[in-house]
Amino acid sequence: MAIGPIYRPIAELMRELGVDVDAVLAGFDLTPAQLVAADTRLGTDRGRSLGRALLKALPATIDRSSIGLRAAERFVTADADLLGYIMSHSAHPLEAAEAMAEHACLLGDSADCRVESVPERVTITLGLIGGKQMLLETSDFAAAVVYRLLRECSRGAARPSEVRLPRPAPRNPRLFERFFGAPVTFDAPVAALIYPRACMAVPFTQSDRRLLDILRAHARERLQAMPQADFQDRARAFIADGLLGGEYGLEHLAFRCGMSERTLRRRLSDAGTSYRELLDDVRRERALLLLDAEQSISLIAQHLGFSDATAFARAFRRWTGHPPHLYMRSRRSA
Repeated sequence: MAIGPIYRPIAELMRELGVDVDAVLAGFDLTPAQLVAADTRLGTDRGRSLGRALLKALPATIDRSSIGLRAAERFVTADADLLGYIMSHSAHPLEAAEAMAEHACLLGDSADCRVESVPERVTITLGLIGGKQMLLETSDFAAAVVYRLLRECSRGAARPSEVRLPRPAPRNPRLFERFFGAPVTFDAPVAALIYPRACMAVPFTQSDRRLLDILRAHARERLQAMPQADFQDRARAFIADGLLGGEYGLEHLAFRCGMSERTLRRRLSDAGTSYRELLDDVRRERALLLLDAEQSISLIAQHLGFSDATAFARAFRRWTGHPPHLYMRSRRSA
């Protein structure tokens, strides 16, 4: 689930680009005021459907590849609600990034942020738990928002050395490099910002420790009231991670879950699913996202661990009733 205020910059941009945002929202039983209310939380699937509907309503002349960056330019701290204030009042960029990782669920129940800090660099990865996939424009937006927040709070000191995005390379990759002020790698498994370790220790000028303690206490109360990820979600996330490295078999999943294969099968059965069903679900969701981005069918098959494009096409027909090339053609003509 994502909080409504996060959609404010996106909705504002869409209006300026000629989209009838009110009509799109009405199709989801939402008003503009409800969308940006702090207590509005949209389910992951509903949020993605809303995003797709807004993008589909764009005039054909608009370059969709820049939408995430353009929306991020309109972002303000209040759009991230409590987490935005926690980050802006942290001591330095690294503490802000770690706070985001700890409290990511404040932005959405499926939000996932991880921070890896080593002596030379800090890597921030952004995604969704349970192996779910962001829309490519949403992934761009998330990376751009984090970049802007860390840079502005550090008065320009926090500058990434590299940015990785899961989208295919756009027609104008220089636009992305100018925005982030760093080399950008496309077709990455997940969105990531890589920073030199030194710049992540630069003090924030507006840091307020007393206020930060109050905000963190409030955040802990909110998190305790939220439902925790269940076993099925964790297993699904492990499968999604394993697909990226080619290690997603049942034995690998059992190892990641810390149990025998027999126990894993029983736990999944108790949850009303199976390893094969979870693998199919993760593959189907990622396939739809990559086809929307017009990736080649053979490359998608490789990404999803199929032996070849024919095996992927058979699976896709089983999932949707249609071969992948017809799905791509229908998306282009929609």
